[in-house]
Amino acid sequence: MSLLSRKHSMSYHSMAKQKGLTAIFVTVAFLFLVGIAALAVDVNHAYMNKSKLQNSVDAAALSAAFSVDNNGSIADAELAALNTLTQIEGFEGNSELSTIRNYVSITFSDDPTNSASFVSGGSFSSTAEAIYVRVAVAQYPLRNFFVQVFNLEKFVSASAVAGPSATINPQNIVPITICQGDNPSTPIGYEIGEVYAVKSTDNELGSGNFQFLDFDDSSGASDLSENLAGAYEGNISLGDIVVTEPGQKTQKVINGINSRLGTASKNSVDTSVYPSDKYVKEPDTPASLNTDGSVNYTDSWGADEYSTELTACVNGATNSDCSSYYKSSGAYNRRMLVVPIVDCSGGVSGKNSLVVTEFACFFLLQSIEKSGSSFEIFGEFVESCPVIAGGYDPDNGGDGQYRIVLFNDPLSEGS
Repeated sequence: MSLLSRKHSMSYHSMAKQKGLTAIFVTVAFLFLVGIAALAVDVNHAYMNKSKLQNSVDAAALSAAFSVDNNGSIADAELAALNTLTQIEGFEGNSELSTIRNYVSITFSDDPTNSASFVSGGSFSSTAEAIYVRVAVAQYPLRNFFVQVFNLEKFVSASAVAGPSATINPQNIVPITICQGDNPSTPIGYEIGEVYAVKSTDNELGSGNFQFLDFDDSSGASDLSENLAGAYEGNISLGDIVVTEPGQKTQKVINGINSRLGTASKNSVDTSVYPSDKYVKEPDTPASLNTDGSVNYTDSWGADEYSTELTACVNGATNSDCSSYYKSSGAYNRRMLVVPIVDCSGGVSGKNSLVVTEFACFFLLQSIEKSGSSFEIFGEFVESCPVIAGGYDPDNGGDGQYRIVLFNDPLSEGS
C-alpha cells in the first residue's frame, strides 16, 4: 500500500471514530434531557397535589373549628372535618385524593402554639372556651410516572390548625385615621413594606380635620398629644363611629408622636408614663414628601431591620447601634401605630363622624420634623403587630369580636 493510501485510510478511520464518539455524546445528552423532563413531570405532579392536599386540610380544620365553636361536641368537630374531606374528594380533578380520609389525623388543643398539647378527641379534655383543631394527612401516596425507574415513590403530607382568634377590638389606638388605600390588590389598599405618610397635610378627609380623631370628646391639643403618646386605653371595634378633630395643633402633636422615639421637646411629655421604644434608631436618609404628595424614601432600613437589630440588642449584642439606640428603660412596641381605617366616602370639612371599617399597623419610621406649618408622620405598613388583638391570646375569654382563622402549625414548619 502506498504512503498516500495509508494516509487516506487513517483519515477515514479517524473520522469514523469521531463520528462514533459524537453519536455517543448526543445519545447520552438526549437521554439526560429526557430524564430531566421525565422527573419534571413527577415533580410538578407532586407539587400540584401537595397544594390540593393543603387546601383540603385547611378547609377541614376550619370546618371542625366552626363546629366546635358553635357548641358542637368533639365528635361533631371530627365529623365536620371528615365530611369536608369527603366533599373535596368528590370534586372534579381530585380523583387522586379520593382516599385521603384513610390517612387523616384529627387532634385538639386549647393552646395552638404548644405542639405537645394536641391530642386525639378521645383523650382531649379542657375547660377553655377556645378550642383549636389540627387536621393532618401524612405520607399520602401518589401515582408514580417516571420516578419508579429510579426506584423512588412519591408521597405528600399537609396539616392545618384552626380555631378562634383573640378578640379583634384593638387597644392602644392612635388618634389618627386614614382612608382605605388605593391599591386594589391588597385587602385594605396598602402594600406591606411600603412607607406611607400616615398623617399628611395633603388631607383626603376635607380641609380642617387633618386626619386626627377626637377620642372621648377630648377638649383639645393636650388630650390629643397624650393620646398620640399612648394615653388612650379604650376599645374600638369594627363598625364603631369615630369623630374627627379639626385643626392642626402642631407642636403638641409632634411631641406626642416623638415621645415614642424619645425625641419630644424637654419636659413636654412625662417620660415615666410615656417612655420611648426599646430601640430608637431612625433611617440614615429620612423619608420625605415629593411635590406631588408621593413619598420619597430611598433608604433600605425599616421594620424588618428594626426587629432584627432589637433582638440582637436584647440578647446582649454590644455593637455601636445597640450602644446608641437601645434603651433598657424603654417599652416594647411603642413604634407600632394602630390606626383605624375609615369610610371616607361622606367626609366633609370640620368635625365628622366616620365608620371604622378596618385597622392597620404602621411602623413609626422616624421622628416628625416640622417644616414651616406642615409636618408628616411616616410609617411603614406592616401585616400585623402585637398591639392589635386577633391572633392567639392565652387569656382570651371569648368576649368581643373574633374570627375562626388558621394558625401556624407548631408541628409542621410548612403549614
